[in-house]
Amino acid sequence: AARIPSVFTRHGELGKIALSFNHMAESLQAREQERDAALRHVDKERALRDLVLNSMSEGVVATDTEGRLLLLNAAARRLYGVPEAATSLDDWSRHHELLLLDGKTAYPLSERPVARALGGAVIDNWDLVLRRPGTEDRVLRVSTRPLCDANRRRAGGVAVFSDITALKTAERLASAQEQVLALIAGSAPLRQSLQAIVQLVQELEESSADCLCSILLLEGQRLRLGVAPGLPESYRQAMDGLPIGDGTGACGAAAWRREIVV
Repeated sequence: AARIPSVFTRHGELGKIALSFNHMAESLQAREQERDAALRHVDKERALRDLVLNSMSEGVVATDTEGRLLLLNAAARRLYGVPEAATSLDDWSRHHELLLLDGKTAYPLSERPVARALGGAVIDNWDLVLRRPGTEDRVLRVSTRPLCDANRRRAGGVAVFSDITALKTAERLASAQEQVLALIAGSAPLRQSLQAIVQLVQELEESSADCLCSILLLEGQRLRLGVAPGLPESYRQAMDGLPIGDGTGACGAAAWRREIVV
């Protein structure tokens, strides 16, 4: 913003040099103002992009060909438990496992979604299991794309994923309910239908290894064993024939009161 005062620019060669200096300074200042305006515009666009990406329920992860993280939005950090200091694909990958839907077979690092995207893979709706220490398994649906520059050279990879755990649970529930209804409609033996119901309940509670389900039938004023596949034989025998009433345990009290007893 400095200028040579006009008193020095009026006469002679030095005046011409002073005028040239002022013109140069004005040009530089104008260019700097244009640059600052462009930077402010870029900052606004970046802030808007970050706002959009971090408001998404889907997680987004992008890396360059060297494995440096280009983008990791808020949903991705929440699901994967990624620390703020993570800057590379290796930093991100070491905090979780990705497995087949059976929950037993882990994908090697080279077969994970971002690695596949870096290799040029285009994948839509790939379902897999995310496992992290201290948290329940989540089912993710992932799509991947390679990132290419203006010259169509591969510059990185991106993966977008959604947590579909609730959807998968609902699908399993609907399938199991259909099986139970089919047994009933087909006049299957009562024990077979009750067994299907018990398996359905236990599958829905598979996150708890301590969950066991049994069904007791009311015969007069006594409980009779329907099915209890997870309970020891001695326990099943002890339950069979229990009288109902408030002093006969939770099952007997529930049958007596006809209400939930905890």
